[in-house]
Amino acid sequence: MPERLTFTTAETASLLGISQSGVYGMIRQGVIRSVNIGGSRRLVPRAEFERLGREASGDPTWTAERAFGGEQTQ
Repeated sequence: MPERLTFTTAETASLLGISQSGVYGMIRQGVIRSVNIGGSRRLVPRAEFERLGREASGDPTWTAERAFGGEQTQ
C-alpha cells in the first residue's frame, strides 16, 4: 500500500491525546500546519504529523506507521 501523505484532524487529535477542537485551535494558532481541503476540512501533512509524533513521544525515530500499528490505512 502506498505511503500516506496526509492525516485527518481526528487522527492528529488521537496522536496528541487531545480533542479535535483542540487540534483546530492549534491550527488557528499556527502550532500545527495543515492543508485546507474543500472549505472546512483540514488535513495534516505527513511531515507535520511525524514531527508532532516525535515531539509527543520524545523518540526522534518515531514514524507515522507506529501510530497505526505498522498499518497504513486510508
